[in-house]
Amino acid sequence: MYDIEIKNLQVNYGDVVALRDINLKVRHKSFLGIIGPNGGGKTTLFKVILGLIKPLSGTVKVKDNIKIGYVPQSTSFDKSFPILVKDVILMGKLDKTFIAFKRYSQKDKKEAVEVMKKLDIYHLKDRQIGELSGGQLQRVLIGRTLVNNPDVLLLDEPTSSLDSDAKREIFDLLKELNKNKTVLVITHDMEYVFKYIDSLACVNQNIHYHDEDKSITADSLKDVYNCPINLLLQSGAVQKRLGKEGEGLND
Repeated sequence: MYDIEIKNLQVNYGDVVALRDINLKVRHKSFLGIIGPNGGGKTTLFKVILGLIKPLSGTVKVKDNIKIGYVPQSTSFDKSFPILVKDVILMGKLDKTFIAFKRYSQKDKKEAVEVMKKLDIYHLKDRQIGELSGGQLQRVLIGRTLVNNPDVLLLDEPTSSLDSDAKREIFDLLKELNKNKTVLVITHDMEYVFKYIDSLACVNQNIHYHDEDKSITADSLKDVYNCPINLLLQSGAVQKRLGKEGEGLND
């Protein structure tokens, strides 16, 4: 059973090809890691799935009645902005017909409380957003998406700029969420992602995809030389999975 099916996808920005010949099937409740160089089209792929970008050709099919949640790559913001954690979570309840000073229902507030407790940030609910650590902030941003109970989670570099402990905590959280949701995560944190994912896609205009029924070996990684292979091989998790097959690949 697949939540997302992409066939023969091509995306252009003017005359520049961003993605070409993309074919990908995302299984229900899978944990897909997406790697690749900067500018390789990873975020563009997410935006096509979300319907934010129209492809030049090809199709994207999302299973009927599937709700998708998106956590974009964190950007800098005014840390003095007077908004509390609970208000950021509730922002996930805003729809396309944005209304300033919207009154949230008791159901909305109850669901926000449940999400904050699930993510272990309820004790921060009255904390001003700029007072949070990087890991706490990332949990809040994930919570803003979870409050709508999506079936599929798309996360773009959720652990960038976090320390080692915070990265591990976020991936532990995503693995827990993966018990009930399909998770797709764009990341450069290879030493962490390989401990959690069950499938891997390397995106650099086109795509190289390794599903759970294919072992990730040195030979298969040769297909993705346009991706950060040196970074892959520096990962202890990858070395463990490759064993002796990985020897000489850096030569």
